[in-house]
Amino acid sequence: MSLTLGTQVHGHVMKLGFAEDIFSQNNLIKMYKKFGVLDDGFKLFDEMPYRNLVSWTLIISGAIQLGHFEVGVEMFMEMTRTGLVPNEFAFGSVMKACTSMGASDFGSCVHCFALKIGLEINPFVGCSILNFYAKLGDIVAGERIFEGLNYVDIGCWNSMIGGYAQCGYGLEAVNIVSSMRWDRITMDKFTFVNVLQGCTDLGDMDIGKQIHGLILRSEMEFDTSVMNALMHMYFENGGRNSAWKVFRRMLNKDVVSWNTVFGGACQYEDSGEVARLYHEFIGTGMRPNYVTFSGLFRRCAQLCDLNLGLQFFCHALCFGFFNEYTVACSLINMFAQCGTMEMACLVFESGLLTDITPWNELISGHNLNYHEIEALQIFCKLWELGVEANEFTFCSILESCSRSEDWQMCRQIHAAIIKSGFVYQGYVCNSLVECYIKLGLLDESFKLFCCNEKLDIACWGMMVSALVHQGYSCEAISRINRILILLEKNFLTSIVQQKMKVFSYCFVLLQPAKYQPPDLVFQVLNSGYKLGRGQQLFCI
Repeated sequence: MSLTLGTQVHGHVMKLGFAEDIFSQNNLIKMYKKFGVLDDGFKLFDEMPYRNLVSWTLIISGAIQLGHFEVGVEMFMEMTRTGLVPNEFAFGSVMKACTSMGASDFGSCVHCFALKIGLEINPFVGCSILNFYAKLGDIVAGERIFEGLNYVDIGCWNSMIGGYAQCGYGLEAVNIVSSMRWDRITMDKFTFVNVLQGCTDLGDMDIGKQIHGLILRSEMEFDTSVMNALMHMYFENGGRNSAWKVFRRMLNKDVVSWNTVFGGACQYEDSGEVARLYHEFIGTGMRPNYVTFSGLFRRCAQLCDLNLGLQFFCHALCFGFFNEYTVACSLINMFAQCGTMEMACLVFESGLLTDITPWNELISGHNLNYHEIEALQIFCKLWELGVEANEFTFCSILESCSRSEDWQMCRQIHAAIIKSGFVYQGYVCNSLVECYIKLGLLDESFKLFCCNEKLDIACWGMMVSALVHQGYSCEAISRINRILILLEKNFLTSIVQQKMKVFSYCFVLLQPAKYQPPDLVFQVLNSGYKLGRGQQLFCI
């Protein structure tokens, strides 16, 4: 059925006097939703004299399916104000919107609403809530939802596997598949795609091969998405030959298959092989997408091959991807890595001024080419335009400050970090401490360090080594003990504390003798510091 025919049917419905028939109006909304004509669907919905739960659910799910998440959430809230109780389909749709928007607080509220009316244990709603928590990284909450479901279908199993894989728990994802195999639950392509992502993060080739065997036994070797995930797993875990065998045996290759092999080939092959593969890809008649060019530009940057990158640049222009946001950011990165900052600036000035990512690429590029002053100027311009900086922005610009030895700018950036709310973010705090240390401002670095609630082993080591290298050996020992108290408050394990303690004392003991008081070695090794015999020997 075409949209034109559908609108004609709509006209006949109105002409025959069925404008107040809810069943007919709901089906018309469903028709507009399937064709993606959301404006006409909303217009019809607004003109309906009577609306039931199906009407609201159709318009909410339609808005969310078409990517209008905020509109869908607003409609959901408006529906609850009318007194209607949402069904499982409305809950599933709004949880999908919360997942896509990253709205953790509102999603938790919707979860509480579902729990209040008894729909949390519904498989459809439970799977949506499980997927919401897993995608946002709260795998513990996802486990509780999974264990509380009264019926677990394949969608729930897949959500749990995908959640483990996305949160970096690859082994747990594999264990779930093992349990499914033991319980003789039929797996689908989403099961294998998710568990292969877990195997990729796990880095265990043997487990990946076992999953490959399970794919063959399940007769999924002809599914393109599964083979793409399998090929990616082999490339990432060092199984180059196995990945190539999977690729050559695929019957139905799509653009994702070629993008995967481009990424894998650039890890192992030279520029000539990448160019040959791209020529073969164009010969198949497929059209590259923005991911293709973005990945190729990144690979050319890694290979530092500007000539090949310029050829891909010409193809990107031919296919109309030059103004595509992701491609342009990759281009900036490639030109910066190849040392042609003039070209990177030209791409940047083509209109990429509203989002922070191209700014970060340009600042990092200037740092890479030792253009610290230009990087600082870019940051000042960014701040004046009101572009919202993130943690990567501050880490990059602090590197520029330390190189340019501009302590005044460092303090101004410190103020900007406080204003932006990143002062206690791990990477930013580490970079700020390191910048102060390199500029010789030990008091500022130690004050910041002691106020940081998320102490990092690298930051800890930098602080102690800075004190020792400045000749403050005794003070380093004193401050080490103060920091160890902070470590206990931050719930670090005793094993990690002991390792950090030993390495810190080694920093002290390895300094030239002129920095050491006569009894310092004995002071470090005495029982007051609670070092075991093996740790004492390691220090010696």
